[in-house]
Amino acid sequence: MSPADAHRRRFILLSSLRWVGTGCVIPTLVVLMQSRGLTLAQIGVAAAAQGVLVLLLELPTGGLADTLGPRRVLLTSGAVESLALVLFIAADSFLLFAVAWGVMGVSRALDSGPLEAWYVDRALRLDEAADIERGIAHGGAALSIAISGGALLAAFLVTIGPIAGIDALVLPVVAGLCFSVANVVAVSRLVTDDPARHGGRAREAVRETPTAVRDGLSIVRESPGLRALVLIELLWGAGLVGVEFLSGPRLVEVLGSPEQGVAVLGVTAAVAWSISGLGAAGTGTLVRWCRTPARAGVVTRIVQAAAVALMAVVAGPVGLITGYLAFYLVHGAANAVHYGMVHRLVDEGRRTTILSVSSLVARLGGTAADVGLGVVAAGPGIGTAFAVCAILLLAGAPLYPVAGRELAARNQDVAAEP
Repeated sequence: MSPADAHRRRFILLSSLRWVGTGCVIPTLVVLMQSRGLTLAQIGVAAAAQGVLVLLLELPTGGLADTLGPRRVLLTSGAVESLALVLFIAADSFLLFAVAWGVMGVSRALDSGPLEAWYVDRALRLDEAADIERGIAHGGAALSIAISGGALLAAFLVTIGPIAGIDALVLPVVAGLCFSVANVVAVSRLVTDDPARHGGRAREAVRETPTAVRDGLSIVRESPGLRALVLIELLWGAGLVGVEFLSGPRLVEVLGSPEQGVAVLGVTAAVAWSISGLGAAGTGTLVRWCRTPARAGVVTRIVQAAAVALMAVVAGPVGLITGYLAFYLVHGAANAVHYGMVHRLVDEGRRTTILSVSSLVARLGGTAADVGLGVVAAGPGIGTAFAVCAILLLAGAPLYPVAGRELAARNQDVAAEP
């Protein structure tokens, strides 16, 4: 096995461990909060605490990863995530749930980009012609399969619970905590930093972080393509959060039972993330069919918007589940296409910061969606909130050609070099 292949396999394994715990809690948290007395509007505000913390910390932590190194940042993120899950298990009020979401926001800010940037940087050092899109796509497929497995485990645990006095709705969160700890152990063993670039102490890294952040923002300002991709993240973040936030309550509303709603959503999410993994693995075929990554990006956004529109207009669980599955069918491919374009427009040494810029605006959109869609769902209804999500997703489609033109121009410049 070549060093490049071994590196890609480590990335796939780490991507799996990072997200299987998240798969356990995706079908559970909103319904768990409802079962403990919170309304959808309160849940939206509490969940917005995560977005606020990410907005405050996203760029500094991205710059920190570029200066301090991904390993220490990923270890810290994993430890903070474990603390957040402990808080979710214990929380029984709006305030405690808001604190738990805030702590999770710190973890998400730290986690935004270091693993993928570590993979891309080392892959290109091992082979300048490395097919990083293939590696990212495989990582996306592993992510999808991991979330699928976690969601299926959540459905199983809710169905057989309670166990040892632990409430059925809490069991998936306990499982997520176990996987979070396992992820920390794996990162400590498998991720290494480049001593030449990441050998400094934390204090020195903190001093260098503002410079890294300013450089990253300058890159985005100077690149029309990156500006377009970042704006897509804003719209995409809002639409994705809406789907994740609203699907569980809608199934509970339709089926009439929190446990049954979580069980059905867990199985549905498992299937959805499995086919999302297939979509990620088929990214290359999609791009070849569309001829350019930009056109592939347009197609993925249109399909996702149509899927959410179906969830808005078709009553009953069949329409909801069909739209949910269609949305995630192209989710993995959409990620690989989008971030492949981002990486091609950014040089080594600033990738984590640029990914943090993207994640920041996605969280900004998601935070606004948490609050706004919670209010819409509690007023006009969940169907109207889904319709808003569809419009947001569709609005990002026309922006991909802007990034595509800059990417094509860069490729022509490289081809013209002697």
